[in-house]
Amino acid sequence: MSQPDQELNTGSSAVFDSGRLLHAYLVVGPDGTQRDTFTDRLAAALVCSSSGTVPCGLCADCRKAFRGVHPDIIRRGKPADKAVFPVELIRAVCADSAVMPNEAGRKVYILTDGERMNAAAQNALLKTLEDPPPHCAFILPVADPSVFLPTVRSRCAQLRVPDDPAFDSQALADAERFLELLASSPAEAAAFLSGLDMKKEGRETFFRFLDAAAGLAPARMADGRLSPAMWSRLDRALDRAEMYRVHNLNTGYIVGMLTACLTAPAGNL
Repeated sequence: MSQPDQELNTGSSAVFDSGRLLHAYLVVGPDGTQRDTFTDRLAAALVCSSSGTVPCGLCADCRKAFRGVHPDIIRRGKPADKAVFPVELIRAVCADSAVMPNEAGRKVYILTDGERMNAAAQNALLKTLEDPPPHCAFILPVADPSVFLPTVRSRCAQLRVPDDPAFDSQALADAERFLELLASSPAEAAAFLSGLDMKKEGRETFFRFLDAAAGLAPARMADGRLSPAMWSRLDRALDRAEMYRVHNLNTGYIVGMLTACLTAPAGNL
């Protein structure tokens, strides 16, 4: 199913296209918030029940995924008392992968501590990656993909998180603050947008913020911090912003559009 050593642009919506989702991914990037955020979003996309854009953030599977309670998203890593990822644990994962999902269309295994997975453990995993059950997917977050055997890498698509500027720390911090304000006061969120629209910051900085907000919003809706109605408004507004970006309209115009969408009375949308 996967293409050998495939590298995908993490900023591309094609990564989350429900028609292109694969059975195994290496999520490559330094250990930390950026990689964790992307891994969680990818896992949600893999269990999302929407027939359109995934993760949708609205279905029951997305809500559980972003709250960290989905029964079909299973995390396994090196036990604290072990120096390496035990081959027995990998064999248990592979055996469990034969069991059908509880709720979603897929079971997703997030295998952390890949740097501590020795050749025996990797070869045990390889048997399943070569002939995976159709209802399973595997995500391996790692800083350096070369720690895996070439045969393992060849069965996985590689997603390089650091290559996506949408996930830089300032963009994420601004997006978190914007969504926090939007949940309580659309007017304050609009004022925050206007503050970001500074010529010295540059157009790309502003769009990195919008991309980060689009990535974080489904989780905020799923965990109850952003209402479904406001998420729907924001989703439509971000779609328009993307269209305006393609047509190279200035950020001031886009901020005005976003403000109008987010603060207009419900009957005027």
